[in-house]
Formats: sequence, structure tokens, C-alpha cells
Amino acid sequence: MLGKWRDAVLDNPLSYIIIGAVLAITLARIYVFLGGNTGFTIDGITIHHFFIGAFLLVIIGILSFTSSGRKSSSKSLNKALALFFGLGFGLVLDEANLILTGGQAYTLAQYYSTYNVSFEFGVIAFLLAWLFLSTYLGNRNNANHRKQNR
Repeated sequence: MLGKWRDAVLDNPLSYIIIGAVLAITLARIYVFLGGNTGFTIDGITIHHFFIGAFLLVIIGILSFTSSGRKSSSKSLNKALALFFGLGFGLVLDEANLILTGGQAYTLAQYYSTYNVSFEFGVIAFLLAWLFLSTYLGNRNNANHRKQNR
């Protein structure tokens, strides 16, 4: 029973989106903590990792739409796309203060603020609850369907 549930969770692309998002947030936070900036500067303009994440979301969105119509679209491809979508989503989510301040510059104290981190954890917790609830309900519906067909 538990093995089937675990397999259903691992077959769900949302699992890979969550893994990618957590990985991107963790890597971004470690990079900034070790002294990196929240973005890189070109000719006085700071490009935050929000924009890198948004660009990744657009590319992965296009790839997922163009590959979904193919008969050869595999679970491995869907999982890879979901993982990269999660990476882009995590980079965007990690810049919650940038989004909420309308693109105004903010300090590292604001980047590490309780509000910003709580917002990120809240979104990830919501996605985890969605994943586990949808898996539970899907397994329960499958079990009920099998009982009715006997």
C-alpha cells in the first residue's frame, strides 16, 4: 500500500516542481549568504535571479506545450521539464521582496526577512499539501473504482 502511494507521488510532475523550487531557493540563499549578490550588474543595471527564473519559466513552458502533443512524450521528459520549471519557479519565488516592492532595490536584511522566508515556506507547504492530497484522493478513487468493477 505504502509503496503504491510513494510511486504515485514520484510519478506526479508536481513532485519534481517542488524539488526544483526547493533546490533553486536553497542554492540562491547559500550563494547570497556566502557573499554573492542577489543579481549581477551589467552597465549599472542589476539583473536579479527573478529574471533568470522568469526566462526559464517561459522556455520550459514553450517546451512543455510543444512536446505534449507528441506521441513520444515520455514520463522522463515530463519529469525533467517539471524539474526545470521548478528551478525557474524557485528563482522567481525567492525574489518575493523584489516582486512585492515593485522592483525597488532592497537590502540583504529584507532578503533574509522572516516575512520573505515565511512566504516561500508557505508556498512550498501549500504545494506539498496539494501533492499529497491529490495523490491520496487519486489512490482512493482508483481503489473504489476497482471495487465497483469486481
